[in-house]
Amino acid sequence: MNVIKEIHSTFWNQDFWLPKNSDWDEISTYNKYSFTNLIVIPTFVALILFFIRIYFEKIIGIPLGRYLDLNEQEKNFIFNKTLEKYYNKHLKITYGLCEYISKETSLEPDQIRNWFKARLNSEKPSTLKKFSESSWRFFFYTLIWFYGIVILFNKPWMWDVSECWFRYPKHKITNDVYWYYMIELGFYISLFVTQFFDIKRKDFWQMFLHHIVTIKLIVFSYVCNFVRLGTLVLAIHDLSDCWLEISKMASYAKFKKMCNVTFTIFGLTWFFTRLIAFPLIILKSTTIDAQNFIGLFPAFYFFNILLFSLQIMHIIWFYYICKTAFKAFTDGDFVDDRSESEEFESEKDEEELAQKYKKK
Repeated sequence: MNVIKEIHSTFWNQDFWLPKNSDWDEISTYNKYSFTNLIVIPTFVALILFFIRIYFEKIIGIPLGRYLDLNEQEKNFIFNKTLEKYYNKHLKITYGLCEYISKETSLEPDQIRNWFKARLNSEKPSTLKKFSESSWRFFFYTLIWFYGIVILFNKPWMWDVSECWFRYPKHKITNDVYWYYMIELGFYISLFVTQFFDIKRKDFWQMFLHHIVTIKLIVFSYVCNFVRLGTLVLAIHDLSDCWLEISKMASYAKFKKMCNVTFTIFGLTWFFTRLIAFPLIILKSTTIDAQNFIGLFPAFYFFNILLFSLQIMHIIWFYYICKTAFKAFTDGDFVDDRSESEEFESEKDEEELAQKYKKK
């Protein structure tokens, strides 16, 4: 027990985490920091949200998708032991490989290639599954964003960001703000866990990093009582996520006009909230206002590194947004550019590998 206490006291060194003339006893009188508040309750909220999600998708997401004629994906390939062996062995399926396999079977290379395509597609999530996932996220983001705006509307720091630092650390956390924080933390904990079971996308590792950074920011900002600024960050982020999920739902349901409108709104809200408001209001406040009100301290740099890493991810994702918008404009069809693509190589690679297998 003494070792654990020593590790705890070393990690939560107030000289690192808190500004001068502040200590944990003073902070805890305002944020009611405890193991229960920081670990138990968010974990319990994450479990509740997980079961709510399952129930929501079962009684709302999936039935709504089926009503819109989004059906479960059916397997349209016939099992072949030889082809299955090569499918499990090779990450990339090329035409050259298909020619090589045709020597062991009575099938033509084109038939083998078509079988591999059907086999690959059989493992991809159905449109109904993707629609159901997006419907849950749309429901949560919309609900939590409205809740955040309602409780923050009469808070002074909503209209003057310098209030996030004025009279620090004497910022008492009210029950409405407390639960806003706990629900958001629980949600991101659940996202962090379920991302390994949800539909995989090209930006999986970006999302993995994003969830880690977000959880760290919520936890440490709560412990250090930077909750006022944290609520603004959460509200800014949730708005564009609402429009992203509804645009994806419209895309899956093939509501082209609705998809174009909602995706345009999503792109605009992302641009103004994450590329304008976030750096010019939040980052400006954490780098300039914070110094003026509470001074510099080690954790000051830690928090800003996390916040600036979020900004970098915002810029990267905005590139994907622009790429998707350009593709929709030229092709006339919205496709989530982060979606996994078929693992078939280019014709040039196919020709090279064909020669490779012919030599064998």
